[in-house]
Amino acid sequence: MHIPLPAAVESSASEGQFSITRRGLTAEGGGGEFPLPTFPAYTFVSAGPATVLLHDATEYEVVDGKELALTLLRAVGSISVNVHPLRDEPAASEIPIPGAQEAGTVVDVEYAVIASAQGYRDADAVQARRPLQRSRPGRPRPGSPGRLGSSTHGRTAAQG
Repeated sequence: MHIPLPAAVESSASEGQFSITRRGLTAEGGGGEFPLPTFPAYTFVSAGPATVLLHDATEYEVVDGKELALTLLRAVGSISVNVHPLRDEPAASEIPIPGAQEAGTVVDVEYAVIASAQGYRDADAVQARRPLQRSRPGRPRPGSPGRLGSSTHGRTAAQG
């Protein structure tokens, strides 16, 4: 999923396992890994005025500083591969996972997009760990401060 940003950004922030991490747009790498500008996000990711609350952990990338891209579904057929173009060494044993791609399976994706000039701090993203509630764009849910831009519930099917 790609979310266009109204102006170019130079950094992003996301909540990981233990803390909120701010990152620039450059890739991270090391230990034999090719640097990729893809980062983990557990409960939210924020770039400029766009903060996305996440129901499940995912990965994201800020593309050219102009859009926030989220991985909604990643299907694999094995754990690691022995010969990988982006690694010097395998990450793990190459073990097939029969049926892991679950072709044709419907996958529910839940997230909410909050527009806030001050990013995740003003959007109260850290305190938004409660279950996501659906509302129509521009119409705040009862009891909310009215900052909710839209809440989305999507469905996608895994393709084989």
